[in-house]
Amino acid sequence: MTPERVLALLNDLEGHEGWIYIQKVMKQEVVSAAMKLADNPNQAPNITDYQRGTIWAGRQLLEILPKLRVRIENEILVEIAKEKSASADTT
Repeated sequence: MTPERVLALLNDLEGHEGWIYIQKVMKQEVVSAAMKLADNPNQAPNITDYQRGTIWAGRQLLEILPKLRVRIENEILVEIAKEKSASADTT
């Protein structure tokens, strides 16, 4: 699959009703996990670590599209630069 196609798919996904719903749910879950963490300051360290991990994972999911977009856009720019360099070398 070409980077251009992947970028188009990511753009489609970002506006999709299903993705918007997933984002809404994940934001609620992150807030809920943060509130549980704040409400129980004396809990066992492994429980605290677990809740921090769920917050981190939720945020990673919420940030995946922008991160993927930047990576794909960079791939496209590298390809363009290589093409320009190759065409400059042949002239």
